[in-house]
Amino acid sequence: MDIDRSELEMVIELIEEDGPLDSLTDLYYAINDAMSLDVSHATLKNRIDKWGISLKTKASRGRKPDAEEDLSLYAVPRELPIHTPAGACPYKLKGIDSETVAEWVKKVQAFGAEKGLRYLAPAFIYFSREFYEIFSDEYETVKSHVRALLKA
Repeated sequence: MDIDRSELEMVIELIEEDGPLDSLTDLYYAINDAMSLDVSHATLKNRIDKWGISLKTKASRGRKPDAEEDLSLYAVPRELPIHTPAGACPYKLKGIDSETVAEWVKKVQAFGAEKGLRYLAPAFIYFSREFYEIFSDEYETVKSHVRALLKA
């Protein structure tokens, strides 16, 4: 099926009004959904390139990026933020005073960093339930120390 340039440009404008697209794949699926097209990814890329729409593709990874190119599209998160952890806490919490809680938080954060994880305040509050009954005074104390330490 041959695509009419004016129709494609209109669809691209409508899609761009909804927000920026992060990849050629996003554009490909958005256009296919909007126009019910059945064209190959490469064909669509060639036609889009004619109109100067710049999108990064897997094929572009082998070349050096231009100085003006937005490199954020190539970024890979270094740490995965964890709100609710799976499994048991890697270190036992041995007390409820602020120094002990701070030491425990540092140990767990270091453990997570080794695994590419960044535990957030809710994760530490979740972990503290292993050591203290929920709604107990000890639990509430640990929770307030964690929130103060991590500004949550």
